Order: sequence, then C-alpha cells, then structure tokens
Amino acid sequence: MKEVTIKVPTFRIPSGKLPDMRGRLSVRAWSFAALVAVVVIAAVVTTVVLVKPSRSGLPAGSAFKVDGQVITVDALNRRIAVLSALYSIQKPTDPAKLATFKQDAAKSMAVSIILADEANREGITITPAQAQASLQKVIASGQLGTQAKYDAFIKANGLSNADVLAEVTRVMESSALYTKVTASVPQVTDAQAQADYNAHKADMVSPAERTIRNIVVKTQAEANTVLSELQSGSSFSALAGKVSIDASTRTKGGMVGTVAQSDLDAAYGTAAFNASTGAFFGPVQTNYGWNVGQVTAVLAPQPVTYAQAKTTLIRALTDKAQLTVWTAWLVNRIKAAGVVYDPTYRPADPNAAPGDVTTGQ
Repeated sequence: MKEVTIKVPTFRIPSGKLPDMRGRLSVRAWSFAALVAVVVIAAVVTTVVLVKPSRSGLPAGSAFKVDGQVITVDALNRRIAVLSALYSIQKPTDPAKLATFKQDAAKSMAVSIILADEANREGITITPAQAQASLQKVIASGQLGTQAKYDAFIKANGLSNADVLAEVTRVMESSALYTKVTASVPQVTDAQAQADYNAHKADMVSPAERTIRNIVVKTQAEANTVLSELQSGSSFSALAGKVSIDASTRTKGGMVGTVAQSDLDAAYGTAAFNASTGAFFGPVQTNYGWNVGQVTAVLAPQPVTYAQAKTTLIRALTDKAQLTVWTAWLVNRIKAAGVVYDPTYRPADPNAAPGDVTTGQ
C-alpha cells in the first residue's frame, strides 16, 4: 500500500531522524548533504583571542562565547563559508536580512557546539572510520555523483574531505544524542492513532500538490532573462541544462518533482501554488539563488482512509512526542550554557530552540 502524507497533525518530522530528502536543492531544505539530510556545524577552528573586551564583555573580534569557548568572527565566517559551499546558501544582500542572517548563523553555531559538547559528555563518539564509511556509502549510491565529481566539487569550493567528514560526524553525533534523549518516549499505539484520526477525520486529506520544474541562477537579472526566454518559447529542459546552478535538477531538465506547498521554501511555495498548470512563475529568491519555475501538473487533495494514514500517523505522532521532549531538553541546555553574544550577532531570543531543534539549524 502506498504511504501517504496527511494534512494533520501540522508538525514537522524532525530531521534528526535522517529522512530521505533527495532532490529539490534550490527550493526546499535539501542540500549537498544528501548523505545526512540535516545541517549541523562544520568543524572550524575556534580562535581564542586575548585582547581588550568589546561592549559585550567579549574580546574584540568575537561573535559569541559558549561553554567556555570564545568563537571569533573569523571562525563564524569560516563556518558560514563552509556551509555556503556545501549547501549553496547565499548571504542576503538586504542589510536587514543580512543582520538576521548573521544572528541566525551565530545561534545555529552556538547550539551546534552545545550539542557536540553534550554528545561528548554522554560518551557518544563517531570515529573517523565510521564517518568515512558513511560518506563512502553515499558516494557509492550515486547521491553525490561519482567519486570524481565529489572530489572536483570540494576542490572547486575550497573545501577538503576533512570539512565534509566533520559535517558527517556532527550529524551522526546529533542523531545519536537525539535518540538517547528521546529513548523513553513510547511509540504511539494503533488505538491512539485511530483516536487521533477519528478526531481529525475531516482534515485527513492528502495535501494539494504541484509537479514543478525549476531553474536556478545567481542574480535577479539572470532570472529575468531566463523568464523572458521561456516566455518566448525556449525549451525549459534545454535552458535548465544550460544555465541552472542546481546540480540536483539541472540534468533532469529542471524537474523538481511532485511536492506539497509545505515541502517548499515559503516564498517559492506561495508562488508555485498560485500558478496555474503550464504557467511560469518567478523570479523568486531563496537562500540558494533566484528561481524561475513552471507548474506542469496540479493534483487536488484526496481523502485519506485510516488504513492509508496509519503508518504515517503513528510515526508522526510518535515523532511529535519525541520532539516535545527533545525541545524541552534542548532549551534547558541552551539556557544552562549561558551563551554570550556580541550585540551584532545576538539573536532576538537567545534561549529559544532554533527552527530545526534537532540540529541547531
């Protein structure tokens, strides 16, 4: 029986469970790390500087301090550079958005350090051999292309295999920590899932979906040119293969696949789901660049029976219970760590759980 996605409960299955999110690099939360499907801090050298303090009480040139470690602005920028290469994340050019971007980056790095320290305290250790084995398994599967393509990618982006292995290691540690913290949460039973289904039966429908293809370029001017060429009759597939910077869809004629709006970046999803069949939409800016898309099919919502929903519903309700426990634990750890931020990098709510509470992102 085909597993379906249901409209409710409206919560997110935690990415710490390592779901398969291949494809859709440019418009949803997937990235180069198909090997892990979540983002955690890349290993960067954290430099402690002994100079006069800033107005936050931190040494000048520091972004924040966590668990006794002073993280310099240079270290944070290196972290951003590594993740930008791995995940095709672009810094906003708008000053207000850039300020928030810096704050989010600092907080995600701080939380990731907290998670790494907690994993260490819990005796969770991922050896270099284990990380390398995981990486090689994914390369062998073809998710990252061939070994030669992988080697060329990291070289072209100024990375090393050590950068990627550090990423894999952090993800594996985070996932193991999540499992340990939530181990006492029981799986939702069939009876509980049935009761939840009955209580929300009117909402138990598969979401509206669109089949989408997409072209990603670096600038708005390029995106406008792409849109103009498409409107003039140029082949979408040919143009995607020629100019798109999205490696995951470029060789497929830009095909993203069939997705629900919740699967997509918010701005992109709004544009895509306001477009009719055959229509082009965009340019839309996401963290990965400027996008021009086309809807090739529209799938209406369909009622879902309990038999169809059962497996997904049990897993989702169990994950929700685990996520509640994890979030409470993580917030306590963030508070206990007493992170001190330089004003430039201080997030609006330093003690709140980040957007993806399983990884700090």
